[in-house]
Amino acid sequence: EYQNKIKSYEAMLLEKDAEIAKLKEENAVLNNQNQVLNSENTGLKSTNTDLRTAKEALSDSVYKTTVQNRELSEKVTLASALRPMNYAVSAINSRGKERDGEEFKARKVDRVKISFKLAENPLTKKENKTIYMRMIDPTGNVISDMATGSGAFSFGGRETIYTAKQTVMYSNSGQTVEYIYNRGANYEKGAYKVELYADGFRIGQISFNIK
Repeated sequence: EYQNKIKSYEAMLLEKDAEIAKLKEENAVLNNQNQVLNSENTGLKSTNTDLRTAKEALSDSVYKTTVQNRELSEKVTLASALRPMNYAVSAINSRGKERDGEEFKARKVDRVKISFKLAENPLTKKENKTIYMRMIDPTGNVISDMATGSGAFSFGGRETIYTAKQTVMYSNSGQTVEYIYNRGANYEKGAYKVELYADGFRIGQISFNIK
């Protein structure tokens, strides 16, 4: 009876040894798989890092390209702006007689005429252009009268008063533009400045004196 029990135990031990051996083999396989997974995980982390670096580089490139495009667009817009040239100032007396120059006697000035040519520019669209004229008196104030066509326009994000405005069809032909302004009051003695604005830019200026 004891011999039978011993044989039974030995058989169970052999069976358990076989199970342990099998488990060791399975454990070895799992360890190998784990090592492979760890290696793949390390590779994925490295790839993820590379992708983040590439994304950051791409974002920097996109930003730089956007800035360059904006700067280029601004340069093109500036290059296409109207360009006044050949300025002339005339004083018109009460009898309609004109006198050109840079200095005029106050008693002989009833109206002031500002004229200039628009330079030819192939970058400028042939379309209606609104040109704002600001006449600034010797005290630094803008001469304006809403009853005679003065008003306000937006420049640099601020409301800016203008003396007169005129809309012209730009023809790219060196056309002449004239402003004849009747202040309806005497011109004080001193230095006057005339500024011109169009398409969001100050495109030119000229000055004259009243003595």
